[in-house]
Amino acid sequence: MGNLRYYDHSIALAGFRSSELTFFLLGLGWLIVTLTPKRLILPFLRLATVVSAILLPFLILMPMGFWWFTLYMAFNFFNGLCAACAFFLFCFVLNNIERLFGMALIQFYYGFYYAAWTIFPAIHLANEKWGGVIVTAVFLIVVFSCGKKQPEIAADSDGKGSGVPFVIGLHIVFYMIGCMVNYIEWGENSLSALAFGLGTFISVGLVIIVQLFIGRSALYLWLMFLVFSLLGLGALLYDTPVTLISGSFAYGLGDGLGYIVICYMCAGAIKRSKSLRMFRLYCLMFFVECFVISGLFSFYFNYFDGPDKFLAFGIVLVLVSVSFLLIPLMQKKLFDADWTDGLYLRDMDKYSLPFARTEAINTENHLDLTSREEEIFTMLLTGRAPKEIAYTLKISPYTVNFHQKNLYRKLGIQSRAELFARYLSKIELHGDKNNRATDMIRLNELNKQLISEIEKLETLSVTDELTKINNKRSFLEYMNLIWEHCQHLRLQLSAVMIDVDNFKKYNDSLGHLEGDKALIAIAQCIKNQLKRETDFVARFGGEEFICLLPFIDKNEALALATTIVQSVENMNIPHPKNEHSKYLTISAGMAHTVPNDNDSSNQLLDLADKALYAAKKTGKNKVVVN
Repeated sequence: MGNLRYYDHSIALAGFRSSELTFFLLGLGWLIVTLTPKRLILPFLRLATVVSAILLPFLILMPMGFWWFTLYMAFNFFNGLCAACAFFLFCFVLNNIERLFGMALIQFYYGFYYAAWTIFPAIHLANEKWGGVIVTAVFLIVVFSCGKKQPEIAADSDGKGSGVPFVIGLHIVFYMIGCMVNYIEWGENSLSALAFGLGTFISVGLVIIVQLFIGRSALYLWLMFLVFSLLGLGALLYDTPVTLISGSFAYGLGDGLGYIVICYMCAGAIKRSKSLRMFRLYCLMFFVECFVISGLFSFYFNYFDGPDKFLAFGIVLVLVSVSFLLIPLMQKKLFDADWTDGLYLRDMDKYSLPFARTEAINTENHLDLTSREEEIFTMLLTGRAPKEIAYTLKISPYTVNFHQKNLYRKLGIQSRAELFARYLSKIELHGDKNNRATDMIRLNELNKQLISEIEKLETLSVTDELTKINNKRSFLEYMNLIWEHCQHLRLQLSAVMIDVDNFKKYNDSLGHLEGDKALIAIAQCIKNQLKRETDFVARFGGEEFICLLPFIDKNEALALATTIVQSVENMNIPHPKNEHSKYLTISAGMAHTVPNDNDSSNQLLDLADKALYAAKKTGKNKVVVN
């Protein structure tokens, strides 16, 4: 079952296995790029690609031996050079979508390769001979077709505040965890290729769900990488078929998530810095990882005859624990940042003045908003819809939605109406300080929009979603108001509690969709019978409704309640399971009082409820007065 090994380490030189020497030569390629002028990076990429393509046929055709090993080491050096130069384009030339697509494509390739390795051995044999040829051919085409788009690099940028050093710290953690697991992989029968490949496939799906559908930050992907890596290694401590499969799957899932989130954040942070210095720092870090960290781990692990899984698990446990302790710092420095491509509001003259005011509000009130949140704050206050914001900043609507949610959370609000009410007066709306007339017109428009949004919120909070009449909340508020008024002036008040007869049978026989239609029709029928402004009807819950009829005597209230019951039956809505009528009917219980200081509104409702119960027990489709 365990059949995943990355390298044949039977060849060794100066005490180091071929797998370890591969990392050293890869790292050396990255070091060369660290010292390469910007104008030579693309020529170096093309040269290294051509040399790699020339060396590859010799590696396929030559027998194993000293010269083959020498060419193999040279091939890995030029691979490192290719990777470093290509990463330069990955950071500064590709946009965010292209980078994500590239990483997903790589993960799909690995997932397919490892899964197919087990299911179709012939694919593995073919890949050993021709896989490298196909990949190299595709890479040659891509390399010689790029270069038209100029990298976005600022000559004077030092990259401060871009978050690159923090991302590099995360990359080192990712690399060290990878070293631990790779060390175990180099042993026979350590991991299942099929389970690992399936985990890699699923990692791509998780990224799509977390980023696009749920709208969460990369922090969630990073945490999942840590958890799944630790769980995978923990499962592999036990040599059973179940733990082998589950551990391999968890590690494949964690490895895929870690790879995607690290590449996404490193490239995003370097692109955001627009600094060649930050790119060189990343290349130097990669050299240190391949040459120093891999060398140290190899040196210490050589003391063991086979993979020491407990030592590897202990090291990963320490790394994961430290990462969890640093989450508050990482959240602020990295994961709240915007890694997407797009335009920036501070560069637009039209928004320069309101954006500057937003920055001042952020500082004065210690709101701790990120740059992208400040932009969305400004544009929301200028009346722009999320789709307009996405179009203006050249970012996706998902990105706008993500930062808008974070903005509302930090401000402690839940709607744009609250945002308007709290901050609208503090923002200069027009970029031209001399155009106050335009500002006043725009302010008037936004005030109307604010009133409209508040009215919508008020309507939503007091309206029943299905029937569009008042809900229980609005009924209780009106009940308190009218009760105090009648109590103070000694005025009459009637409450009519209404319930649909045999409604469960109606739902069971005709379906819930028809039941909803019936409730809507009944609600409108009751509402149409109440002619006075002070009469009130609400859906009390389920198939129950309630009416308040103030300022009329008992007989008038009873007559109105009777009319309501008859009107519902007269709608002639068929009810196949109603034993009292062939149509849908209602029963009503009415209570009448003149409130005094010793009475409470709950007493009136209790009396109406008891009257309703009596109507149900004595035949239905009627009104009973308590």
